[in-house]
Amino acid sequence: MTKRKNILLLSITTLVALALLGITISFVIRSNAQGEESGQNVRAYLNSPQPLVIILAEPEYRSVVASIQEHGTPIIVTEYLRRSGEDWYRIDINETESGWVQGQYISLERP
Repeated sequence: MTKRKNILLLSITTLVALALLGITISFVIRSNAQGEESGQNVRAYLNSPQPLVIILAEPEYRSVVASIQEHGTPIIVTEYLRRSGEDWYRIDINETESGWVQGQYISLERP
């Protein structure tokens, strides 16, 4: 019984730690992206369980596709917007490509 309790407590602790890590990363990206007045941008990476990430022209699901990028592509987050309960980030991919992506597809660490 004690072993079963320990495994359950470890599982709960792990889930809470992962949730807190995700929230922390979201706050860091959001606060740095909102620091646009100071010219501060955040370097990050596209992260997805799929090999490709769709970048949209506007921060909404029905927007025109601006670009399709590979998982792990380095990006710069330049702006944050919360719309319809979703976190959207404006990103620059290179000198010529930019667009909007949901926060779930951004990672501060190289995937």
